[in-house]
Amino acid sequence: MPVPLAPYPTPPVPYIPPPPPPPANGAQSQLVCSGCRNLLLYPVGATSVCCAVCNAVTAVPPPGRFLPFFQFPSGLYTLQYLKQLITSRH
Repeated sequence: MPVPLAPYPTPPVPYIPPPPPPPANGAQSQLVCSGCRNLLLYPVGATSVCCAVCNAVTAVPPPGRFLPFFQFPSGLYTLQYLKQLITSRH
């Protein structure tokens, strides 16, 4: 009598991490406007921010990433912006 074959193993289910917990009520973060370089406050979890001064829409970096900025007498500048200024002058 023939021996029955075992069924094919099912492929493993990919792991999908749970979504991050919702932010605390009223939690805010800040970033620099991509248009006028004003400091913008936005609620945590937002994906973009519209500046009330110049109406530019600035994308919010994903959680865990940040754009460091530095305060100078002339305003706030991101490190990336400062690098562009330095390299464009050479």
